[in-house]
Amino acid sequence: RTAASISCLHTAVDMPAEVEAGGAWQVFKEHGKQLNSVLMAWADDSAENASREDFKRAAQAIGALGLVSRTPSDVELDSMFEVIAAGTESLQMADLLKQPLEPRTFEEELEIDDDFDPDDCFDDFGLKCMACNAEPGSCKLLACQRCKRVRYCGRKCQLAGWRRGHKASCGKCLPRPSKVTAGTPQYTLSVLREFHAAHAGLTFACLSRLASLALDQDLAEKHLRAMIDWPGGVEAVVLTMKAYANAREIILPGYMLLCAISSTAREGAAAIVQADGIEPIIDLFKVSVHDTHLLVSGLRALKRMAETGPTAKQQLIDKQGVYGIVWAMREHQDDVPLLVEAVAALSNMAYRGGVDVRKYVIYNSGVEGVAAVMQKHLVEEGKNPELAEACVTSLRMMIAGDDTGIICGSAADLAHIMTTAMTKYLGIEGVVDAMMYHQENENIQEHGSAVLANVASVDLGAKRQHEVTHNSEIADTQATRNIVDALIPICKAIKRFPRLGSPRHALHVIVANLGSPKEALEAGAEIDWLPSGLQYSKSDGEQL
Repeated sequence: RTAASISCLHTAVDMPAEVEAGGAWQVFKEHGKQLNSVLMAWADDSAENASREDFKRAAQAIGALGLVSRTPSDVELDSMFEVIAAGTESLQMADLLKQPLEPRTFEEELEIDDDFDPDDCFDDFGLKCMACNAEPGSCKLLACQRCKRVRYCGRKCQLAGWRRGHKASCGKCLPRPSKVTAGTPQYTLSVLREFHAAHAGLTFACLSRLASLALDQDLAEKHLRAMIDWPGGVEAVVLTMKAYANAREIILPGYMLLCAISSTAREGAAAIVQADGIEPIIDLFKVSVHDTHLLVSGLRALKRMAETGPTAKQQLIDKQGVYGIVWAMREHQDDVPLLVEAVAALSNMAYRGGVDVRKYVIYNSGVEGVAAVMQKHLVEEGKNPELAEACVTSLRMMIAGDDTGIICGSAADLAHIMTTAMTKYLGIEGVVDAMMYHQENENIQEHGSAVLANVASVDLGAKRQHEVTHNSEIADTQATRNIVDALIPICKAIKRFPRLGSPRHALHVIVANLGSPKEALEAGAEIDWLPSGLQYSKSDGEQL
C-alpha cells in the first residue's frame, strides 16, 4: 500500500463484527491517527531515507496497538533499523511498504517475544561462555553487540557460536525449559547446535526431547526424517555427545537417538557416518557392559552403519569397533538376540571390505568369537536357525568377502590366515554342525559349503606346493582331517538343493584334497550320500 492509502486503512477495511467488537480493533481506532502520521512521515517519498527516530516512533506506535506483546528496546530497534537500512539503500520506503509481509516471520516474533517467566530458566545458564562453557575467571565475558544476550570468553568462541546458529537466533529469547521440552525437532536441534557446549542441563533437556520424539510410536518416522533432513541436525547431536563424552548420564538419550536414526532407512545410518558419529556410539557402547538393551541397540546401529560403505568400515577400524563387538559377544554368551546382532555386524563389516578390512576382523578375534558362539548354541537339531545362519554367513564374508567362490590372487594370504583360525578355534566343526542341524535351510547349506570349499582349497594348495608330502606318515594337515567330516553334510546339500553351486564346488575340492573318490569314501562318505551323478563302483575305477 502507498502512504496515502494508510490514512483510510481503518475505515476502508470491512471488518467482521466479532473482530470490530474486540479490544485490538478498538485500540487501532484510538491510535489510528497517531500511527497514520508516523507511518506517513516514515514513508515520505521526498525523504532519501527514513530517520532512526521516525522508525522508533513507528515501532512504539505498533507496540501501543497491542499487535506485539512488548515494545522492542532501543538496542533492538537500532539493530533492526541497521538491518533494514543496509538492505534497502536503493529502495524508497513507500515501495518497501508495498512488499507483502511473511506470515511466518510475524508468528515467530510473537512466539519468541512472549512474557518471560523468571522461574522458567536453566540454572546458571549464561554465566559461562556460550560456546565452550568456560568459566570467566580473571577475564570478563564479552556480550554479543547486537542482542546483548549471549556472552563468550573470546573472539574465537564468538565466531564459533555465530557459525553454530547465533547468526539466525541473534535477538531472540534464550532457550528455556518450557520451550525445549515442547519444541519441534527443528527448534530443538537449532538450540542444540548453538548451545550444545554451554550448559549440561540444556543439553540433557534437548537430547531427552529429541529421544522422546524418536520413540513416539505414531510419529517416530516423521520426526526422525525431520531430524535427518534438517541441515546439520545429526551433526549437532554428534558434537554434543563428543562434548560430554565423560558424562554418560547426560548423553545417554543422544545414544538412543542415534541408534534410532540409524534404523531410518539407509539415509539415517549414512548421516551418522558422515557426521563422524560412530566414535561416540562405540565409546558409550563400551561402558554399557551390564545393560543388554543398550548393547543390542548399539550393535544394531553398528551393523547398519557398516552397510553404508568403506568410510564406515574404516571408522569402525579406527575406533576399535570390532574389538567392542567381540567383547560384547564374550560378555553375553547366553543372550541369543544380542549375539545375532553382533555376528551380523561382523558380517557386514567384512562384506566387500577388502583384504585389509577382513584381515583386521580376523586378527581381532572375529573367527574366534563366531566359532565360540556356534559351539555353544548350535548343539541341537533345528536350534537357533537365525543365529546359525548369521554365523555361517559371517564366516563366508570373512574368507571370501562376498558371494564369490574360491578366493585367489592378493587374497591368498588372507585365506591362509582364515584357515589357520578356522582350524585353531574349531570353526570347521561349527560349520559342519550348522549344516547337519539345519539341513532345510538353503542359505546355511550354501554359505557353509563355500566356507569349507575355501578352507579345503588352501589346504590343497599347501599340498601341491609340497608343504605337506603326499603319502607320508603325516600326510594331511589338521584342516584336512577336520574337513573329512564335511563330506556328509555337503553330499546331503547337493541332493537336497541340486541348483546350489557351492556344495558341488566344495565336494570337488575336498575330493581332490583327499586324493581320490576312493579315499573320500574310505574317509567316511558312504556311497548313499553321494548324488546319483557322482556315484561309482569301486571295481570300475576311481574316476568320478
